[in-house]
Amino acid sequence: MPRCEPPGATGLTAAPAQWLPAPPHDETGHTWHHSDEQLFRIVKEGLVALAPGYETDMQAYAGVLDDAQIEAILDYTKGTWPERERNIQQSR
Repeated sequence: MPRCEPPGATGLTAAPAQWLPAPPHDETGHTWHHSDEQLFRIVKEGLVALAPGYETDMQAYAGVLDDAQIEAILDYTKGTWPERERNIQQSR
């Protein structure tokens, strides 16, 4: 399952104690609650694009990944969701 952390990381120790761990990107997480535009901006610009001032280890991938690569990653991630979550996310 795709995650926003390096291989082998648990999400529980990767961030300082006051920060929330990266959410799972499956149906148990909340990634599917966001629109395509929001997800794209989060990956490209970092979470700060939607939540200014929020402290997180989520880096921006602009300059690392091009737009087509970001879209491919998001398409892959969305393809792992059950139909219900995909349908809800598509309506956002």
